[in-house]
Amino acid sequence: FQWMDEAAKRLAIKFGVFTDYDQSLSTITSTGNYALPADHISTIQGDIDGRTIRPRNVQELEALDATWPAATGLPTSFLEDTQGLTRLTLYPAPDVTNNGKTIGLVIQEIAPDVTSTSGFIGCPSILRDYFTFYAIAEARAKQSNLQMDETAQWFRGVIGMMEQGISELWNG
Repeated sequence: FQWMDEAAKRLAIKFGVFTDYDQSLSTITSTGNYALPADHISTIQGDIDGRTIRPRNVQELEALDATWPAATGLPTSFLEDTQGLTRLTLYPAPDVTNNGKTIGLVIQEIAPDVTSTSGFIGCPSILRDYFTFYAIAEARAKQSNLQMDETAQWFRGVIGMMEQGISELWNG
């Protein structure tokens, strides 16, 4: 299970394989800053009540609106570079008429833990071989009576080829 967990975390961090549509946040009047989910890696897309909001950075907003931190209204943009990677900022901050609206985020997230009590994770079936080869490579590399360095090296080579394909599928 440890090797499967390592493989899942590697796929999540290196390739952004695990995605989710998170609707756990709601707008609050005059509040532009929100905590992102704990398993968040990056935000792919955002919306408020199904209306897409644009990703921006601080430099863009400063060029657009010198008073952007104090602006309120219908949020049109989101930022993740104002208070660290664990916070989301809406611009402009929601006003009274935009209070309580659902914030939807398509996020890349850390894979769920793979353990003996939760040995299944939701992922595309095409990754089944990746997990199998990763576990075999790690098992054959481990120092024991069954250690086979050449076999581990071969499986790691296959994993490298698989990762090239995964890169093209998920973030090429």
